[in-house]
Amino acid sequence: MSAVLDDKTKKVAEAGYRQWLSAARNASKDGVASAVANEFVATSKALIWRTATWAATAVLATSLEAWQIADDIDEASSSLERKLLKTKFYIVSAMSIAATAQLFGAVSGLMWTYAWAMSGPLIIITAVLGIAYLLISSAANRYKREGLRLWLYRSIWGRGAIFEWMGSTGHTKQMHALWTILNQPSVVARALTYGGERTPRRFIGHWIQIQFPATFEGKEVTLQPTLNKKAFMNGKCDTTLNTSHLYSQYINGYWVDPVQLGNLPDRPGGKSNQSDFIYTSGHQHRLWETWVETSLDSPVLEIEIGYRSNSAQLENKQDYIFRLALDAYTSKADQVEATCALASSDGRLKLQLAIPKSKAGQPK
Repeated sequence: MSAVLDDKTKKVAEAGYRQWLSAARNASKDGVASAVANEFVATSKALIWRTATWAATAVLATSLEAWQIADDIDEASSSLERKLLKTKFYIVSAMSIAATAQLFGAVSGLMWTYAWAMSGPLIIITAVLGIAYLLISSAANRYKREGLRLWLYRSIWGRGAIFEWMGSTGHTKQMHALWTILNQPSVVARALTYGGERTPRRFIGHWIQIQFPATFEGKEVTLQPTLNKKAFMNGKCDTTLNTSHLYSQYINGYWVDPVQLGNLPDRPGGKSNQSDFIYTSGHQHRLWETWVETSLDSPVLEIEIGYRSNSAQLENKQDYIFRLALDAYTSKADQVEATCALASSDGRLKLQLAIPKSKAGQPK
């Protein structure tokens, strides 16, 4: 069945078709534009959150680094090292300010229609500050002095000569300080644990080695160990174990070959001690090794070592003091100025340990 349309009807149909097609095209364009806009918004929010996270991490890291550098400035061994550390502190502070600006610039996109994310100028500034940080850190480490190097710097012929070491009385103090450095003992320790992967890690005890110079053979030394739990973000320590049975284990060990320094057993010690190593005149050190059984988790070992002759005291009239956070690997203890339990030192157990003499005619 067919019909012939007149010209008027045909024109009306063509006009309606064109209008319908135009509306369809416009709707299609609006849908595509809306989809693109939604995808752009989602991508922008993801970029904003990612940039904000990076910036917040950078603010936290630079703030902690600046705090650590501020502590290092107080312990600088020379004026040049102090100046370099101050410069390093200013650089880290500038990096923290740049990271803070990036953080606020990124978060602003969540509140307004503008966000400052991955800013080109900030990236360049951060890169320049990072390079400067590395260069200043390298220079500061070069001028960091401790031990014998610090003594040479402060001696009467050094660049940082101190007034207390001048004159006849000062010369005695200077030689006494040198003797103290050359005869300083060393402490290494390692904790033993079990569990760790799917079960909580538990401590069962720790091995400890104390190395003494052969200069003190035949003399007695005083040991005052303390096991603490150190509080986070402050310098206070809570002494959690203080029994004579625990601390008496520090002198229930044996003397070993000095070459074994740092080579600690990976198994708990037995009840019976092995025989002592026989030293000869060729051995320059004496090495004490012992096993201490304790279930204290993540302990901080502090041990004060003093020679009974009082000839090896430090300049501040205290004994050698060492501190080490025990873990499941062998580490060397750091020498510190004072123990967390120094205020209650009178109540701590003092242990006496006799350093063996060398025996002539014995093989090494």
